[in-house]
Amino acid sequence: MTETGDFTEITEQAVRRGLNGRAEIAEAEVARLVEIGRDTLRRGEPVKVADVVREAGVSIDAFYRYFAGKDAFVTAVVEDDVRRIVAHAQQRMADQAGSRGKIRAAVAAVLADLAAVGGANRMHTLLATAPPVARGRQSLEDAFAKLFVVPALALGTQDPTRDTHAAAAVLLNRVERLAREEVAPTEADEDHVVAFILRAVART
Repeated sequence: MTETGDFTEITEQAVRRGLNGRAEIAEAEVARLVEIGRDTLRRGEPVKVADVVREAGVSIDAFYRYFAGKDAFVTAVVEDDVRRIVAHAQQRMADQAGSRGKIRAAVAAVLADLAAVGGANRMHTLLATAPPVARGRQSLEDAFAKLFVVPALALGTQDPTRDTHAAAAVLLNRVERLAREEVAPTEADEDHVVAFILRAVART
């Protein structure tokens, strides 16, 4: 291999190492920003970019490299919170063998995450604080509906799209009411939601 060829290969490797290092830094900074944004919104406080970057130890220039603006940032925070809620529900569902048990596990996980005492700020964030692009309530309903698709099909639903969205709407309505009243969910709440959902989706 010629000297020029060696130089090109070495410089390409150097560029790749440099890019990998910057990617790791960017991932860590974005994660810190989103975490701080999530905590801010859960406390029911308005997001102020200057405060978020100061707490995260990130420059304002870096913030605007990662996000187009405050609305894009809040959208990212809301989407991350929805992802966490869904992941918790999926984890609980995986521990259950039967379809009815999976539905109950999903309901229990969502109620625990969103309808616990003090959950009103979190619900306000997800349903009202988010900018229009985050689609607030619709994002949650769509995410919850997807949780119910597989067990609903196993239980014989003939219209999985409508049935699972109806199930998600019932769950979301209960969550909203409990969070608004700042009342912790009870076993009776869980039983009522599960029974309603099973009537909607079960044909077997």
